[in-house]
Amino acid sequence: MEAKNSNSIYQLQPKFLVTNFNFEAMAATVTQSSTSFKNIGVFRTKTDLVGMSWFAEDTLSHLDFRYPLKKDFSGVTLSYHYAVSGHTPLLDAESAAPTITVRTPGEATGGEGNIVIDFDNLYA
Repeated sequence: MEAKNSNSIYQLQPKFLVTNFNFEAMAATVTQSSTSFKNIGVFRTKTDLVGMSWFAEDTLSHLDFRYPLKKDFSGVTLSYHYAVSGHTPLLDAESAAPTITVRTPGEATGGEGNIVIDFDNLYA
């Protein structure tokens, strides 16, 4: 994801990600650059849940500092490397496997997966 100029705010900017988790888990999203981030989580039970969200409408920032509303994700591609370790179930586990909400054609198995979401080619 590239910004067209230094004054533009492009969609899915890492510093605007929201990380949520249940009481037993712990997670943090760390912005590494303007286009990359790392999310690290600690799962203490088999039912822990960690989620990252990016919202098209900024309802959390002050009115003067909100990013512009843009619901059209044409031309946006999100790609990331997913890796789990420890006692977290693998992506292809029979039960309690991690879930990725937005899905495109492709496969991820084991403890790692390279995920690419091309918003121009999603299937409803």
